[in-house]
Amino acid sequence: MRINVRQFGATTVLGIAGPIVAGKCDGLLEAAVRRQVRAGRRHLVADLGCASTIDAAGLGALVAAYTIMRDEGGRFRLADVPKRIHHLLVTTRLNTVFDIVDWREHSAEQPVAKDAVWSSGQIGSASEASQPI
Repeated sequence: MRINVRQFGATTVLGIAGPIVAGKCDGLLEAAVRRQVRAGRRHLVADLGCASTIDAAGLGALVAAYTIMRDEGGRFRLADVPKRIHHLLVTTRLNTVFDIVDWREHSAEQPVAKDAVWSSGQIGSASEASQPI
């Protein structure tokens, strides 16, 4: 699993690529979220568009990230969730926990919909370069 961090105004996007499974995600997502909290970031979006698969440990990592942000008074969303992962979120009823954003819903409104993120109801534009973790 790899995490690429991008900043869009007040929103931080954690682009997650590869399998989100035990042995590959152990503490990586939690550490990335905690770094953003220490930096004062309170709006995080996990972009799962390049996530190939997820298991129970991966779901646990997403729940831990959500819990950290909730406890810090922030918000943690999921975006561009692949169908297989979305089906698993529905099956486990985690879709009732996570706010799931579909980038494609905004493609008609914004020509750069994949690079645009909600931040307090606003669509933002990239403000700094991507940073891999």
